[in-house]
Amino acid sequence: MVSLSNVKISKKLPVIMVLMALLGVGVSTGISAYLSTQSALKRAEASLSTVLDEKEHELNAYLKTLDDDLNVVATSENTQTAFADYGTAWDELTANQTEKLQKLYIEDNPNPTGHKEDLDYARDGSAYSLAHAKHHLWFRQFLRANGYYDIFLISPEGNILYTVFKELDFATNVQNGQWKNADIGNIFREVMAKAKAKSDDTIVFEDFKPYAPSHDVPAGFIGRAVYTPSGALLGVLVFQLPIDNFIHLLKPNKNLGDTAKFYLTAGDRLLRNDPDGASADPILRDKIDLPAVDSAVNDDQAGVALDHNDKGVKLVTAYEPVAYPRVKWVLLLNQDYDEVMSVIVKDTMNVIYISIVVLLAVALISALFARSLTRPIAGLQKAMADLAGGNKSIAIPGLERGDEIGDMAKTVGVFKENALELDRMNASAEEQKKRAEIEKKETMHKMANDFDNRVGGVIRTLSSAAESMTTTAQQMKHASDQTAHVSSMVASGATQADSNVQTVAAAAEELAASSSEIARQIDSVAKKANMAASDAQATSASVQELVTLAESIGEVIGTIKDIADQTNLLAL
Repeated sequence: MVSLSNVKISKKLPVIMVLMALLGVGVSTGISAYLSTQSALKRAEASLSTVLDEKEHELNAYLKTLDDDLNVVATSENTQTAFADYGTAWDELTANQTEKLQKLYIEDNPNPTGHKEDLDYARDGSAYSLAHAKHHLWFRQFLRANGYYDIFLISPEGNILYTVFKELDFATNVQNGQWKNADIGNIFREVMAKAKAKSDDTIVFEDFKPYAPSHDVPAGFIGRAVYTPSGALLGVLVFQLPIDNFIHLLKPNKNLGDTAKFYLTAGDRLLRNDPDGASADPILRDKIDLPAVDSAVNDDQAGVALDHNDKGVKLVTAYEPVAYPRVKWVLLLNQDYDEVMSVIVKDTMNVIYISIVVLLAVALISALFARSLTRPIAGLQKAMADLAGGNKSIAIPGLERGDEIGDMAKTVGVFKENALELDRMNASAEEQKKRAEIEKKETMHKMANDFDNRVGGVIRTLSSAAESMTTTAQQMKHASDQTAHVSSMVASGATQADSNVQTVAAAAEELAASSSEIARQIDSVAKKANMAASDAQATSASVQELVTLAESIGEVIGTIKDIADQTNLLAL
């Protein structure tokens, strides 16, 4: 594996910067994508919760409108008069009111089923028909204006005195008649119980159930007691709730997505609306079996949960209990998790695409920036290599920069100037050395010449002395011969002559010793001369010593001369 320390900065810096850019943008993109996904999911959940909360307020406002409408109608003078008029007319029929009234307003009604309310009154001339002609138009207009399914006026005895829609429950008794166990009978009894208990609020709400007189179409009811201005109980006013209003109110919100749907349910988990907003078919038939229902119904909690429906589809479900106090309903809004995530994935992909563009831009900028660093560094490296190789004429790049690279270039420039200065110093030293060598040679030549002259003089002196000594020796030999001759002639002086000869011999020996000393002194002079040649500075002292030795030789020669003179004297 190649160590990074062995890779040139010009190569590894751009790569490292690009890799760091890739890593940084990649990690940030990954984190951003994850956080974006989580944030988008939270936003989707929050959006569902917000929409659900708005819809719950809308539903609660509609339910509150039911209370308001019921109170307005129950306290109106027209309603109170209608109760009195219909009650009196009912009593005037004496018996079989159900058969008589249903025949007049259902069987003999010329309008088709579903439109029986279009008959203003029957033309039988009865007090009931007169009351119907008087009040029916007002109730019918109110029903149509507010979208109710039907309106009931029920006497305290349980007789359904009047209905707008004229179905099979019209003119029956909810206490002992055919529909006594239907919700119309239940709500009547609950309202009457509150009225007898003198409750300030006698409004009762009956949840949706299949209602037989309406051909088992799901029906809900809301009712309350009606009193005269003096407080006498006139009966019970009941509205049959229009299922279509709930279907329309809870239509799917296409702004959220194709799978976003509202569900209205209760503890039995049966639907009170059609999530598709198309018909009443799913109402009280289909179930929404999600844990969120229990949380809302049993714990009175609102929130968002991830659930699976009975088909195994993963859902994001927002749930909230309906605040209307007269019924325990739960409103839910769920959306397929995949659809929620598809929007999130789209947003995430947009983030990724943007990150890729940013990544490429960062990588390009990083590469260019790295190149802007490595190129001058490479230039400096080449300049330093050239300087190290001896090329001092190379131009140093980057001297004009004000950053660290400029500082490095200036430092390399200092190295270059120092190298040039060193070259100049070396050249100057070499020149000085050459001049010193020349001066040394001239001095040595001069010293050698002086030495030669001096030593030559000494040698000549020694030669002259030697010649003189030779002459003296010859003279001494001649004198000795004469002495020997004289000795033979002068017998009386033999002894004395012998003594003189011994003296001459001693003088000769002393002369030989002096000659040896002269040879030794000459050898010493040669050595001193050699030393003078190797050490110019000691030349003067050596020459002086030679002079001294020459003087010594002169003294020796003088001694020899004296001895010769003595010998001559003795010989005489």
